[in-house]
Amino acid sequence: MLLGFLLSYGAIVLTMVAAGTVLPLPEEIVLLSLGYAASAKAVHLGPTLAALILGALIGDNLLFGIARHGGKYAEWLYALLLSSKAGKIARKEDTYPALYIVVGRFIIGIRTLGPLVAAHQGVSWVRFAFWDAVAVSIYVPVIFFLGFHFHHSILAFIDDVRTAKHFIFAVLILLIAVYVTWSWRSAWLKTKK
Repeated sequence: MLLGFLLSYGAIVLTMVAAGTVLPLPEEIVLLSLGYAASAKAVHLGPTLAALILGALIGDNLLFGIARHGGKYAEWLYALLLSSKAGKIARKEDTYPALYIVVGRFIIGIRTLGPLVAAHQGVSWVRFAFWDAVAVSIYVPVIFFLGFHFHHSILAFIDDVRTAKHFIFAVLILLIAVYVTWSWRSAWLKTKK
Protein backbone atom coordinates (compact mmCIF):
# COMPACT_ATOMS: atom_id res chain seq x y z
CA MET A 1 0.00 0.00 0.00
CA LEU A 2 2.83 2.41 0.87
CA LEU A 3 4.62 1.50 -2.36
CA GLY A 4 1.49 2.27 -4.39
CA PHE A 5 1.08 5.58 -2.56
CA LEU A 6 4.70 6.56 -3.26
CA LEU A 7 4.50 5.49 -6.90
CA SER A 8 1.27 7.34 -7.62
CA TYR A 9 2.30 10.59 -5.98
CA GLY A 10 5.83 10.18 -7.33
CA ALA A 11 4.27 10.03 -10.79
CA ILE A 12 2.46 13.31 -10.05
CA VAL A 13 5.78 14.92 -9.07
CA LEU A 14 7.45 13.66 -12.26
CA THR A 15 4.54 14.79 -14.41
CA MET A 16 4.73 18.26 -12.93
CA VAL A 17 8.51 18.40 -13.41
CA ALA A 18 8.13 17.29 -17.03
CA ALA A 19 5.25 19.71 -17.71
CA GLY A 20 7.35 22.60 -16.50
CA THR A 21 10.55 21.65 -18.30
CA VAL A 22 10.50 19.14 -21.16
CA LEU A 23 6.93 18.35 -22.22
CA PRO A 24 4.93 20.78 -24.33
CA LEU A 25 2.15 20.41 -21.76
CA PRO A 26 1.06 23.48 -19.83
CA GLU A 27 1.23 23.09 -16.07
CA GLU A 28 -2.31 24.43 -15.87
CA ILE A 29 -3.67 21.28 -17.55
CA VAL A 30 -2.01 19.11 -14.89
CA LEU A 31 -3.11 21.37 -12.02
CA LEU A 32 -6.72 21.72 -13.16
CA SER A 33 -7.04 18.01 -13.97
CA LEU A 34 -5.72 16.90 -10.60
CA GLY A 35 -7.88 19.50 -8.82
CA TYR A 36 -10.87 17.99 -10.58
CA ALA A 37 -9.69 14.48 -9.62
CA ALA A 38 -9.31 15.54 -5.98
CA SER A 39 -12.82 16.96 -5.95
CA ALA A 40 -14.12 13.69 -7.41
CA LYS A 41 -12.26 11.84 -4.61
CA ALA A 42 -10.03 10.04 -7.14
CA VAL A 43 -6.89 11.31 -5.37
CA HIS A 44 -6.23 12.63 -1.89
CA LEU A 45 -6.23 16.43 -1.68
CA GLY A 46 -3.24 17.03 0.65
CA PRO A 47 -0.70 14.62 -0.85
CA THR A 48 -1.68 15.63 -4.39
CA LEU A 49 -1.20 19.32 -3.66
CA ALA A 50 2.13 18.63 -1.93
CA ALA A 51 3.30 16.52 -4.91
CA LEU A 52 2.32 19.29 -7.35
CA ILE A 53 4.17 21.95 -5.37
CA LEU A 54 7.24 19.72 -5.06
CA GLY A 55 7.17 18.96 -8.80
CA ALA A 56 6.92 22.65 -9.71
CA LEU A 57 9.81 23.53 -7.41
CA ILE A 58 12.01 20.73 -8.75
CA GLY A 59 11.21 21.68 -12.35
CA ASP A 60 11.98 25.37 -11.82
CA ASN A 61 15.22 24.61 -9.96
CA LEU A 62 16.22 22.18 -12.69
CA LEU A 63 15.76 24.92 -15.30
CA PHE A 64 17.66 27.37 -13.10
CA GLY A 65 20.54 24.90 -12.73
CA ILE A 66 20.73 24.25 -16.47
CA ALA A 67 20.71 27.98 -17.19
CA ARG A 68 23.23 28.73 -14.46
CA HIS A 69 25.76 26.23 -15.69
CA GLY A 70 25.43 27.65 -19.17
CA GLY A 71 26.10 25.70 -22.28
CA LYS A 72 25.20 26.42 -25.86
CA TYR A 73 21.54 25.55 -25.37
CA ALA A 74 21.13 27.89 -22.40
CA GLU A 75 22.97 30.71 -24.23
CA TRP A 76 20.83 30.19 -27.32
CA LEU A 77 17.62 30.30 -25.25
CA TYR A 78 18.73 33.47 -23.48
CA ALA A 79 19.65 35.16 -26.78
CA LEU A 80 16.26 34.13 -28.18
CA LEU A 81 14.58 35.54 -25.08
CA LEU A 82 16.35 38.88 -25.34
CA SER A 83 15.30 39.27 -28.98
CA SER A 84 11.62 38.76 -28.10
CA LYS A 85 9.05 41.10 -26.55
CA ALA A 86 9.50 39.30 -23.24
CA GLY A 87 13.20 40.14 -23.49
CA LYS A 88 12.39 43.83 -23.15
CA ILE A 89 10.81 43.07 -19.79
CA ALA A 90 13.71 40.80 -18.82
CA ARG A 91 16.26 43.55 -19.54
CA LYS A 92 14.26 46.02 -17.42
CA GLU A 93 14.03 43.58 -14.53
CA ASP A 94 17.80 43.57 -13.91
CA THR A 95 17.17 45.53 -10.73
CA TYR A 96 14.14 43.47 -9.64
CA PRO A 97 14.82 39.79 -10.42
CA ALA A 98 12.58 38.64 -7.55
CA LEU A 99 9.66 40.48 -9.14
CA TYR A 100 10.34 38.74 -12.45
CA ILE A 101 10.51 35.34 -10.74
CA VAL A 102 7.25 35.80 -8.81
CA VAL A 103 5.18 37.65 -11.41
CA GLY A 104 6.58 35.56 -14.26
CA ARG A 105 5.20 32.42 -12.61
CA PHE A 106 1.67 33.70 -13.24
CA ILE A 107 2.14 34.48 -16.95
CA ILE A 108 1.88 31.56 -19.35
CA GLY A 109 4.90 31.54 -21.64
CA ILE A 110 7.00 33.71 -19.32
CA ARG A 111 6.99 31.20 -16.46
CA THR A 112 9.56 28.94 -18.11
CA LEU A 113 11.81 31.90 -18.80
CA GLY A 114 11.92 33.08 -15.17
CA PRO A 115 14.62 30.63 -14.08
CA LEU A 116 16.62 31.39 -17.22
CA VAL A 117 16.52 35.15 -16.67
CA ALA A 118 17.33 34.81 -12.96
CA ALA A 119 20.35 32.61 -13.69
CA HIS A 120 21.71 34.99 -16.34
CA GLN A 121 21.24 37.95 -14.03
CA GLY A 122 23.44 36.27 -11.44
CA VAL A 123 20.75 35.58 -8.85
CA SER A 124 22.02 33.17 -6.20
CA TRP A 125 20.42 29.75 -6.03
CA VAL A 126 19.17 30.39 -2.49
CA ARG A 127 17.52 33.67 -3.51
CA PHE A 128 15.96 32.06 -6.59
CA ALA A 129 14.70 29.08 -4.57
CA PHE A 130 13.13 31.41 -1.98
CA TRP A 131 11.27 33.61 -4.47
CA ASP A 132 10.29 30.63 -6.58
CA ALA A 133 8.88 28.92 -3.47
CA VAL A 134 6.85 32.06 -2.71
CA ALA A 135 5.44 32.11 -6.26
CA VAL A 136 4.78 28.36 -6.43
CA SER A 137 3.10 28.30 -3.00
CA ILE A 138 0.59 30.86 -4.28
CA TYR A 139 0.20 29.79 -7.92
CA VAL A 140 -0.13 26.00 -7.63
CA PRO A 141 -2.88 25.96 -4.95
CA VAL A 142 -4.90 28.66 -6.76
CA ILE A 143 -4.97 26.78 -10.08
CA PHE A 144 -5.43 23.41 -8.32
CA PHE A 145 -8.43 24.68 -6.35
CA LEU A 146 -9.95 26.14 -9.52
CA GLY A 147 -10.04 22.59 -10.88
CA PHE A 148 -11.36 21.39 -7.53
CA HIS A 149 -14.11 24.02 -7.52
CA PHE A 150 -15.19 23.50 -11.11
CA HIS A 151 -15.78 19.78 -10.55
CA HIS A 152 -19.27 20.64 -9.35
CA SER A 153 -19.73 23.19 -12.12
CA ILE A 154 -18.74 20.64 -14.75
CA LEU A 155 -21.24 18.14 -13.34
CA ALA A 156 -23.93 20.85 -13.35
CA PHE A 157 -22.99 21.71 -16.94
CA ILE A 158 -23.34 18.05 -17.95
CA ASP A 159 -26.80 17.97 -16.32
CA ASP A 160 -27.73 21.17 -18.16
CA VAL A 161 -26.62 19.62 -21.45
CA ARG A 162 -28.77 16.56 -20.73
CA THR A 163 -31.76 18.80 -20.06
CA ALA A 164 -31.03 20.99 -23.08
CA LYS A 165 -30.71 17.88 -25.25
CA HIS A 166 -34.39 17.06 -24.62
CA PHE A 167 -35.46 20.64 -25.27
CA ILE A 168 -33.42 20.81 -28.50
CA PHE A 169 -34.93 17.49 -29.62
CA ALA A 170 -38.46 18.79 -28.96
CA VAL A 171 -37.78 22.01 -30.89
CA LEU A 172 -36.31 20.01 -33.77
CA ILE A 173 -39.41 17.78 -33.91
CA LEU A 174 -41.62 20.89 -33.86
CA LEU A 175 -39.61 22.48 -36.70
CA ILE A 176 -39.86 19.28 -38.76
CA ALA A 177 -43.63 19.17 -38.15
CA VAL A 178 -43.98 22.81 -39.22
CA TYR A 179 -41.89 22.18 -42.36
CA VAL A 180 -43.85 19.05 -43.31
CA THR A 181 -47.18 20.83 -42.71
CA TRP A 182 -46.03 23.85 -44.75
CA SER A 183 -44.81 21.61 -47.58
CA TRP A 184 -48.09 19.63 -47.67
CA ARG A 185 -50.09 22.83 -47.54
CA SER A 186 -48.06 24.36 -50.39
CA ALA A 187 -48.47 21.21 -52.48
CA TRP A 188 -52.22 21.07 -51.75
CA LEU A 189 -52.64 24.78 -52.71
CA LYS A 190 -50.81 24.15 -56.02
CA THR A 191 -53.17 21.31 -56.89
CA LYS A 192 -56.18 23.52 -56.12
CA LYS A 193 -55.16 26.11 -58.72
